[in-house]
Amino acid sequence: MTLLALQGGTPAVPVDLPKFQHPIDLKRFEFDSLREIDVLDYNGGGLIDQLEAQWAGYIGSKYGLATNSGTSAILSMMYGIGLKAGDEVIVPGYTFFATATPLVLLGCVPIPVDCLEDGNIDPDAIRREVTTRTKALIVTHMWGKPCALSEILSICSQYGLHLLEDASHAHGSTYANRRIGSFGIAAAWSFGARKLITGGQGGLMVTSDRRVYERAILLGHYNRRGQRDVTLPDLLPYAISGTGLNLRMHPYSAALIIQQLAGLDTMLAERCETANYLHERLSDINGLVLPDKKDSVNSSHYCFPLTYCESTMGISRKHFIEAVLAEGAHEVDAPGSTKPLLDFKIFQDQLSHRSMIPSLSRAMTYYSRLIKLPTWYGKNRMRYAKCYADAFIKVAEASLDKRLTHHWFQTQTHASLSSIDNSLQPISNISGLSPVARQLLHQLTLDHADPELIERLRQELSMQVYQ
Repeated sequence: MTLLALQGGTPAVPVDLPKFQHPIDLKRFEFDSLREIDVLDYNGGGLIDQLEAQWAGYIGSKYGLATNSGTSAILSMMYGIGLKAGDEVIVPGYTFFATATPLVLLGCVPIPVDCLEDGNIDPDAIRREVTTRTKALIVTHMWGKPCALSEILSICSQYGLHLLEDASHAHGSTYANRRIGSFGIAAAWSFGARKLITGGQGGLMVTSDRRVYERAILLGHYNRRGQRDVTLPDLLPYAISGTGLNLRMHPYSAALIIQQLAGLDTMLAERCETANYLHERLSDINGLVLPDKKDSVNSSHYCFPLTYCESTMGISRKHFIEAVLAEGAHEVDAPGSTKPLLDFKIFQDQLSHRSMIPSLSRAMTYYSRLIKLPTWYGKNRMRYAKCYADAFIKVAEASLDKRLTHHWFQTQTHASLSSIDNSLQPISNISGLSPVARQLLHQLTLDHADPELIERLRQELSMQVYQ
């Protein structure tokens, strides 16, 4: 059997494999040309207009509005549709918190609802929370996989709700042969540092509704942009001042984003190739649930999410990930800040007046079991995919045949003996334990980590029963 890296074996990912860089080749960006951009011009010498038109055209919308972040783009579309204090908006119970925090700034009430087993919002849970106070619904296409849009659009039509799309993971994703971002009244993307397309920072909103577009301009693009593009009679008096906020994108960010757009479809195809490879290699591992595939849904493969079954694997998700990381798969993680919204005090406060709080039980389960792998593109993409798949298979096999369980148990039990109680003398000599403690420790190092045995050992040590 192959020795795990944790046990002194050779890591599955060769040490000479460089860390994956995104964007792949920064040299292709002509940084010298950026010096020619007139950063004193609001429009960056036309770069902002170019990016907005190019992205709106790619999505299939009439208007685009570039912002300084994805959060600002989300706020812009929420303000754009005219949400006001007291309005309720249904939000995903499982998402990055910035999907919903802009509602708090507007005085609205975010109503989180549960997710499906893939982390995307549950249409049935949406229906249960619609009231006369509900004005809109925002969905997040988690990890690049489109939501169940047919059902969601039906709900919005039935109840007269505006649909907003947070597409921050879904650059280029499609549903029923349409681009994600073209289904709702407005959509928003992030171009943050780790997104599929990055400007370092940045965001963009699209809509085909002129009023939504002009209101969004007034929110964060005062003066020249407002004077140029605000035309509706009731909004014209505010064209110069807007709200006074500056949410504009920096032209340097626009320049970097524009240069990546030409290669977007190729990048997506190559990420899809590596995701399919991971799916094929990992599909036989009991204890790992892989993302499903649907003919009508094309994910951007922002990442490769899978859910982990601790009862099958025999060790905790935390220990499994630590073993995979030790194999050199350093980009594997369990997302921390993307979690059920009710874990955050800001959303607890918003719902403190309600007698019934929506259940997010599936969101809690999904969050507690999720492991996220990257996807790759470029000439070395399959090497990264193979090495990461090798690391997962190696650790999974060790876990399932109990070798990893025993390793963790031995190392963690010995570590716990020296820190089990600060009031006890550190135990460095195992022979100094009582016969009962020695027997318990022997059982633990042979068998699975048994909570009852551990507790009995703790009690024995706390009594300081030594020979």
